[in-house]
Amino acid sequence: MIIKRLISLSFLLLLAGCQSFWSNTKEPSNGETRWQGELLLIQNQLWLRPCQEQRRFLLQTDPAFTQDAYDLFVDAGEPRLFADIQGYITAPAANSPAGEGGDGQLRVTRFYKLQPVHAQSCLNAKDQSLMLQASGNLPAWSMTITSQGLLLKQEGQPAQALPYLEEQLPGDQLSFSSAANGLEIELWISPQRCLNPQQKTLTHLSASLQINGQVHQGCAYFGEAKTRQQP
Repeated sequence: MIIKRLISLSFLLLLAGCQSFWSNTKEPSNGETRWQGELLLIQNQLWLRPCQEQRRFLLQTDPAFTQDAYDLFVDAGEPRLFADIQGYITAPAANSPAGEGGDGQLRVTRFYKLQPVHAQSCLNAKDQSLMLQASGNLPAWSMTITSQGLLLKQEGQPAQALPYLEEQLPGDQLSFSSAANGLEIELWISPQRCLNPQQKTLTHLSASLQINGQVHQGCAYFGEAKTRQQP
């Protein structure tokens, strides 16, 4: 087992920082970029309109991503979704399908999140400090992890700002744990597609949160800070 334990030294001016690395999360290379924006379904084709832009790209995706997107469009009942993906431009505007008015074609190499569009979707996606976001339901909970610590929110309880330890586990799994303020917490992250039916959100990671022996299931995705890390 490869273990990377980095204890945070500060958080929210009360605790100190912790920085962790996962060797499978690298800065996009070979022209790959992380893209966020509106996912549109036009004549059975997927298009991306990046945040704060008027450009529109025809997406080249694998069948699994395409089917996931179609299913979420139907489930959400919306004409557009918010997409957080990684990829690279494969063709200039001149090679886009005639009459579609596109600005190029974008090959999707990885997806992070698909969800209904919210007013703050683009703003939240650009949070440079976010390493990991996880959440679940029944009861509702969320965990936000940055290089400075974790923030745990549970329905009906005050938010908890805590230091954490990180472990890299076999099978490309990841664990975050904390023991403070009378809480024994461990969050396990696995690299598999995860659908939150209540939030109508699809992410690239599944999550299992244990708090003082009670287990809660959920979904998760990497933030911008994790994308930038080098092994």
